Amino acid sequence: MAKKKTSIEELPEEVVNEIVTAPVIEVVEAPKVEAKPAKVETKAPGMYYKGQRIDKVITKLGKTWAVAINGKREKVLKSEIEIIK
Repeated sequence: MAKKKTSIEELPEEVVNEIVTAPVIEVVEAPKVEAKPAKVETKAPGMYYKGQRIDKVITKLGKTWAVAINGKREKVLKSEIEIIK
């Protein structure tokens, strides 16, 4: 069954006085916390092509190198190889 709503006039005087004289609670916002920068992945020293580590350099023929990446032979441009020391 639904509860009957009571108005403030129907409440005893003591309860009304408590409601009126109740202390006001102030809401304090929490300080804003700055987001930490994303963790940067550090690469081990070596040569990388498109983020993949080069296992072995097979041939160096001018601008085009033949390298082994994950056991597969690929031809890459020398300028696209990233060297991490």
